[in-house]
Amino acid sequence: MGTHEHVEWESVRTALDAIERLRADGVPCVSLETVQGAPQATAFAFPKPCALVLGNERHGLGPDVIGACEGIVQLPCFGVKNSMNVGIAFGICAHEMLRQWAAPHTSHPAAVHITHASLAECAAPAGSVLHPGTTTS
Repeated sequence: MGTHEHVEWESVRTALDAIERLRADGVPCVSLETVQGAPQATAFAFPKPCALVLGNERHGLGPDVIGACEGIVQLPCFGVKNSMNVGIAFGICAHEMLRQWAAPHTSHPAAVHITHASLAECAAPAGSVLHPGTTTS
């Protein structure tokens, strides 16, 4: 449809390379993964700007990628499966980020701020980064 001609993007070798580059540019990274103990996206205060890190549909994000991120969130899943299509998950979470950023208040009332120390309590299964302006192969 040609949108790629209007959105800046670049390809990097690994998700960790992308996270390192984003961090150097002052952009915090938040992973979206089904990890026990991670807050729901609606209960997390997304910094602006930030990069949303997603894994592939079969294996998700590895612990090294999750650990490199400043935060981790999950979406509610019901039924037999504990995950959803990565494109749908991105859309849902990106909508929540934009909803928060467009809100008139400066902080999310039910905000959960995650630190690297609390990430150690979460465990997950290798992935890639999706971020406006950055893509990985």
